[in-house]
Amino acid sequence: MTFCTNPNCPSPQNTDKAKTCATCGSKLLIQGRYRPIKPISKKNTTYFAIDERKKVKPPCIIQEIYPSSTGPYTQEIFQNYQLLAPSPHLPKLLNHTTLENRHYFIFEYIEGTNLNQELLSTGTLTETELGQLLEQILPLLEQLHNQQLLHNNIKPQNIIRSNQPDKPYILVGFTGTLNTKTSDPIYSAPEQIQRQPIPASDLYSLGVTCLHLITGIHPLELLDSKEDNWEWQDYLRRELPKNLLIVLRSLVQRSQLGRYQLASQALQDLHPPTQNATPKNEQPEILQPKEWKCTHILKGHNNTIPSISLSPDEQTIASGSHDGTIKIWDAKNGKLIHSIEGNPYIHAVAFTPDGQTLISVGHQSCINLVNPQTGKYIKKLSQLEQDIESLAISPNGEIFATGENTGIIKLWDLKTGALYETLISPDCQPWHGVDALAFSSDGQFLVSSSEVWDLQRNKRLYNFTPEAIWAHSIAISPDCQSFAVTGDMDKTAKLLNVRTGQIIRKFKGHLKSLRALAFHPNGQIIASGSKDGRIKLWNIHTGQSIQTLSGHSKVVTNLIFCQDGKTLISASQDRKLKIWQCD
Repeated sequence: MTFCTNPNCPSPQNTDKAKTCATCGSKLLIQGRYRPIKPISKKNTTYFAIDERKKVKPPCIIQEIYPSSTGPYTQEIFQNYQLLAPSPHLPKLLNHTTLENRHYFIFEYIEGTNLNQELLSTGTLTETELGQLLEQILPLLEQLHNQQLLHNNIKPQNIIRSNQPDKPYILVGFTGTLNTKTSDPIYSAPEQIQRQPIPASDLYSLGVTCLHLITGIHPLELLDSKEDNWEWQDYLRRELPKNLLIVLRSLVQRSQLGRYQLASQALQDLHPPTQNATPKNEQPEILQPKEWKCTHILKGHNNTIPSISLSPDEQTIASGSHDGTIKIWDAKNGKLIHSIEGNPYIHAVAFTPDGQTLISVGHQSCINLVNPQTGKYIKKLSQLEQDIESLAISPNGEIFATGENTGIIKLWDLKTGALYETLISPDCQPWHGVDALAFSSDGQFLVSSSEVWDLQRNKRLYNFTPEAIWAHSIAISPDCQSFAVTGDMDKTAKLLNVRTGQIIRKFKGHLKSLRALAFHPNGQIIASGSKDGRIKLWNIHTGQSIQTLSGHSKVVTNLIFCQDGKTLISASQDRKLKIWQCD
């Protein structure tokens, strides 16, 4: 049989040797040599065919291409495809042509079984098979995207396990770049359905394909349309390794911002470097207790002090209180320099890196700028609709972040006060405010109460609450490799790998839940403050308590180390600041 490729033909079946369609009169042979035998796609855009110019008439695949009016022409797509490095995971592109204004690519025929057929016949993939699939397809997508090409049609039917001896996975069904038609919306990213595909759209389709293959459940049953997120982990038949879970979660993020932008990023998380491994011949450092003493008690606030900030020159301390005042203190002797009134109920204060400005946020949605030298207001930078729970300033002083009681994070240009970007998590719940924010010292990562954002890649890495806790306080290590979180649900602080979210260490020993954290400048010690009024110092390598500092009568709300490592400042619900020093 010969099949007519004219989409409007009412009766496309023809005889084996026909050259024109008996029904519509269209030419049947593509480029005068490729004879379509039968369609192998529901929409009759892909055909099994033979090449009649060769004696053995080898099989091939005819794929109809739909180039965008604003995108590259088929000639450019063909040339870019040909520039790809030879890959055992991609069929060869043999030819391209146009017939009656329809564009076709001719691919080699791959013998094997597609993964949808395997799923129906033998069941779900094992975690090893799924890892192998990602290891083979992700580098292939990196190649395609580097050549400004999109596959735009990834689904189980288009991944073939070849009959070759090593049975590699081969990605077929290539449709070009900026394709204006979506082949299968079930596996397509939201922006792809809107005909605005990007490289991350291919990664999303690969992720959805993996969810189908590992659970055996159709994607339509896994997608919660009301919440617009994927509910797939409950359907796993076996527990997956954490690195594989991390990769799958990021691949299928509905928001482009929360998704991998590059295939190489997914590969990196698939094989993360081993962190915090102790060499066989080395023992964890044993840190000896030191004699810490409270040298100054700073009194003057009439309510809880939720936030303190140390000036870059470490000469002054700023404290913000629920009593609506900001106080500026001399860090050496504890004397009050300025008391600044007229603020709303304050949640957070922070010095800019140049020390010339102090930012405060709180109730009534105000962002205020204060001159710490004069104690005078500079200006009100912005007025928001929601209360602001947290504040962090980037190390370079160019942007600052605010966390709202609705779970939304906003990035602001410090010089102009303009809104730079809004970060909304797909997991955002309106009853979960952003209680804490912290920038890494290199400016790459922003950690919130529940998530880690990679600002250099402009993407959300992951949500860590399944592995840890909804954080009321956050501290990032000086080397930017880990971060610690605390919350109200237990009496434990947790240390996590910043790139993967994997828990490295737990710190247990407080009598009540924790509300404050700070890393020692040497990165070997972390301090925690609890509702029990105590401060504990911990060895991050062993998780063992080094020393306990008692002195506050209520919740310890904030902690800051000075750079010399010999001074620690604490704030509390008991309305006091304390300066601790050691020899």
